[in-house]
Amino acid sequence: MIEFRNVAQEKSELLSTAAFSDGILEWEEARSIDSVAVFYRGEGEQLKISFDLIRNVVQCANIVNGYPRVLFRKRLKSAIKGSAKIIFNQYSIEVRLDGSYIGSSYIDRMSGYVRIHGARPYDESTVIPKFSAAKAEYKALFIGDGFTGGNWPHVNYWMWPDLISKGSYPILNAGESAANTRRALEVVERLSSDDVIHFEEVYIMIGVDDVIDGVPIDETLSNFEEILNALEKLGDRVYLCTLTPRKDRLQNLIENLNEHILGFQSREGVFEIINVAKSFENESLEEVLFAVDFPNKLGQELIASAVMLVNGDVTVPDCKSKIVLERNFLSKLFHTMGNKFYGLASRVE
Repeated sequence: MIEFRNVAQEKSELLSTAAFSDGILEWEEARSIDSVAVFYRGEGEQLKISFDLIRNVVQCANIVNGYPRVLFRKRLKSAIKGSAKIIFNQYSIEVRLDGSYIGSSYIDRMSGYVRIHGARPYDESTVIPKFSAAKAEYKALFIGDGFTGGNWPHVNYWMWPDLISKGSYPILNAGESAANTRRALEVVERLSSDDVIHFEEVYIMIGVDDVIDGVPIDETLSNFEEILNALEKLGDRVYLCTLTPRKDRLQNLIENLNEHILGFQSREGVFEIINVAKSFENESLEEVLFAVDFPNKLGQELIASAVMLVNGDVTVPDCKSKIVLERNFLSKLFHTMGNKFYGLASRVE
């Protein structure tokens, strides 16, 4: 049962329900809010979606004991206005403004209550949010680390899962900062325990943090085997990606792990290898990586183009553009246009 309670003294609206795992929270006027906080019952955590009306930034962060971990952050080209929609599902949260996709993230726990804080003092003209039940049917699942999830404050551009979906269909982006194959196996096992959830496509690009954390290569490969076994039950088609390069001494270990990943090609099953690393071979790492190893805006486009060429989609990775290019010109276009290419039609800078 959904219950609205006006809390005038706190200048907010409180939506309270025992479990809101599946549903949509909507406003007719996004300017009437500045933040949405999701409080987990008994877990000491909260999820906060902030709408910065001054800088036109939307940020989603998971806060544990007062310390935030950014799940996604987008700066908009135009002022926050019009309608707002937050889609809660059992495994994820998705934010849309004016019907445009802003970002989504995998969530471990989705039970508690929501508090919405207004951007202006509460009065009779404050737009009351509407909540409706809705069960999402995801099309694609993405397993990875921060390179997939974009869980860093500096990330203000589309990650490769968003570039592939273009916000046109629901995805479950389970990329988490600092996740290694041990963590990926936990996520996959949790999803596998759900007899209902299923995906048309599953993508996995993980292993960098195994190298950083010093996980033995035999354990990493064993984890990959278990992950692939579980994913084949979750998806109609599974895509295993090689890892992007680094600019430090760990690059040799990354190359070694990539060779092992390519070795899975002989493995039977409904999956395919995507050699993402090959897309970076002729690129200057200074131009495609932020800091030591994080794929920047152009790097994300390189990953997306490599994936789309394998799965047969040659649509430009832009969330609104519908231009279709010849395969031979796609990579060249990304390299030539660089950061200026993406964002011509998008609201995100």
